[in-house]
Amino acid sequence: MKSRLSTIALAVIISAWSQYIPAVTVNTNSYPQWPDGSSAQGGCSIDFTGYRNLSLKKTLIADNQLPDNSVLYDLGTMLQVSQTCQTNTYSTSSLFTTGGPSILISLRGFTGEYFSTNNPGVYLKLYIKANIGNCQSALSTRPLTRLQTITEEDVKSDIEYPASTLHNNFNTLANFAPYISTGSTYDYSYKDSCHRIVYSLRGELIKIGNILPSEALSLENKGSLHYEFRHSDYAESGESPYTLLNSGVLDIGSLFGSGGITLVAPACRLRGATDYAINLGLWNSGNKNEHPNSFPTYGQEELIDLRLECSGKVNNVNFSFQDTGNAPLTNNNISVYDNLEGSKIDGLEIEMSYNGSRINVNSPSESPDTYKTNTGSHGTTNPSDESFNSQSVARFGARFVQRSTITRDGTNYAGPVTGKVNMFVTYY
Repeated sequence: MKSRLSTIALAVIISAWSQYIPAVTVNTNSYPQWPDGSSAQGGCSIDFTGYRNLSLKKTLIADNQLPDNSVLYDLGTMLQVSQTCQTNTYSTSSLFTTGGPSILISLRGFTGEYFSTNNPGVYLKLYIKANIGNCQSALSTRPLTRLQTITEEDVKSDIEYPASTLHNNFNTLANFAPYISTGSTYDYSYKDSCHRIVYSLRGELIKIGNILPSEALSLENKGSLHYEFRHSDYAESGESPYTLLNSGVLDIGSLFGSGGITLVAPACRLRGATDYAINLGLWNSGNKNEHPNSFPTYGQEELIDLRLECSGKVNNVNFSFQDTGNAPLTNNNISVYDNLEGSKIDGLEIEMSYNGSRINVNSPSESPDTYKTNTGSHGTTNPSDESFNSQSVARFGARFVQRSTITRDGTNYAGPVTGKVNMFVTYY
């Protein structure tokens, strides 16, 4: 007698879980003084342009498998600062010190070398890159324009520095010495082409500690940006006493933005089909009376590749299966019928396995979590890529098991048989 299983049907229930933001520009200025106490005709200015990167809508993967100090996301340029001095010429018969205006910009509200956020595992790290005018006056041994590091070494043009290494930690100190030319008099001036520093602050979101999924990321202490216009009589190295000319404070939150970035836990889902039909082929059945010692008899295992795609690394992906039949078995195998809504077939059942080992199938009266199979970790993480681009496979098996003569309603049966389970995928 031959019985044919047309399909074992697997249904699935899965559980677990270009924009433009206008920039903000602020301008402020001050006027240096000449040695006779008069103000220069023309002056120094600062333009702050904040790109509010933290307001951009973006979802990041909060994967705690990443080591600390991993870059979660490169925010790009967050703030651009343009500092220039430009004046009319001042003529005198005296050669005076090369002191001049200086501009101090200070970011306040940070922890160590980072700005903390409302997520305990995510910090903002800043880097600075400057483009500095490189004119040199014949009567001065120092550059006309300087931007100093914390060690008072000059910042080099077009080299990126961690912002925390700048003068006095998150401070930028720009010094401007006048351009001096000689003729019948000494002529002093500040020229935009020489006395210019344009620098940008680039931001990175860094993992430090345990990341929590959050609704919206913002700086924990938004802090402030302080600026000072000074007149400094600085020496060839170091910083000398100065006179404060003008100062102000800007809110960092208005420049950096907030609330656009969210962090979510890595997730997995079935890739492609969510309903699977597996043909177990023909089954050549036997009669228990004719072969009393031959049962149970096992068929050839058919492999089932359940394809997954994940948005990051998930340590534990569990599969569980639940028989949908109206006359389930007590041994946690899959019951079979002459069609999906038909009569029960006795003597034949389907056994499932994972990695060659039999697994239990839950009956309709049992919770889907009663018996579940942990298939281990799946996926890899690119924190800035929330797409389900990490693919893997969980391979299960199914085969016939005949335990007695195959019957339907007490009568020998040969024909199509079908079993069905619901599949549940959970992860953590």
